[in-house]
Amino acid sequence: MSLFKKILALCLLPYVIWLVCAYDYHFIDHLNLLIHEGGHFVFNPLGEFMGFLGGTLLQLLIPLLFALVFLFRRDKYASALFGIWFGENMMYVYVYMADAQDQLLPLVGGGTHDWYWLFSHMGVLEHCKGIALFFQVLASIIVLSSIAYMLYDAFRKKKPEEVPVGTLASIIEQAKKNEELQSARGVPDKPNWSVWRQDDNGNAALVKAGLTRPEALQLIADYEAQGHKQTYWAQE
Repeated sequence: MSLFKKILALCLLPYVIWLVCAYDYHFIDHLNLLIHEGGHFVFNPLGEFMGFLGGTLLQLLIPLLFALVFLFRRDKYASALFGIWFGENMMYVYVYMADAQDQLLPLVGGGTHDWYWLFSHMGVLEHCKGIALFFQVLASIIVLSSIAYMLYDAFRKKKPEEVPVGTLASIIEQAKKNEELQSARGVPDKPNWSVWRQDDNGNAALVKAGLTRPEALQLIADYEAQGHKQTYWAQE
């Protein structure tokens, strides 16, 4: 999983740079456009203004909700990944906003330009390019921050959790309680912990991987109960 994270983050880095420096309509915007058109249908019952705004609103809400769900599940890497999609959507929006006066972009089925209608009714049509520039800068910050976190998370060296012998029982009990609490909330403990040992010569070796945190701590306790003199620790 760690290798996959590194490869994905490195592959997305040039894409994010392209988004910031030379964004143009591309493959993912076909999906964004589909969501956008669905947004008009969803929000139309709320009135004309929401009907026009709904396309942009839904195309931003979908990736934002995914990002928030993964953030709630404490998977910040996945949250940052959807943060890139959210920021890319904002770039789609800023291009649409900037076109409000000129109306050069092709529209699905002809129709009325969303942001021409919205800016006209808000009385800010002459400021459309300035508003679009604000969205462009904000979108750039979002995608750059997201890829920066993905790279940090993928390449950082995680400090192992050393487990003091005298407090193992209480730590295991607390870990089990946390696991039960997470399960009740629908956030199961991930089996991404491993147990390591260090021999008398200072060499570290993997004992077992694919464990939850309580399982890893319990395994350490079992080894130490058998009188093993080597140093054991759990790490995520």
